[in-house]
Amino acid sequence: MGIFSPTASIVKYKVEGEIESSIIQTVEESLKKNTIIEIEENTTQELSIGWTSTHSPFNPYFEDSSFLVGSYFIFSLRIDKKKIPAQLLKKKLDQEIKK
Repeated sequence: MGIFSPTASIVKYKVEGEIESSIIQTVEESLKKNTIIEIEENTTQELSIGWTSTHSPFNPYFEDSSFLVGSYFIFSLRIDKKKIPAQLLKKKLDQEIKK
């Protein structure tokens, strides 16, 4: 949810030096290269980290400069973790102990 959530962090960076190509193109390529990858249900992958859109965090595609708002770049870092709820783990453990 980014800035629309109850807690938000805002960071401002300044680029020093010359950028070889268009800044918008460079940012878009970098965001696409490091877009979050969904964790599949049937895998052992437990963590996924990547960039996503602030307006649609579950649809992380940066087409048509969707990360531009005025003269600002707006995007979010999303961290997904797959973990078992403690109550479910306790329930399953109790069931196995009783067996």
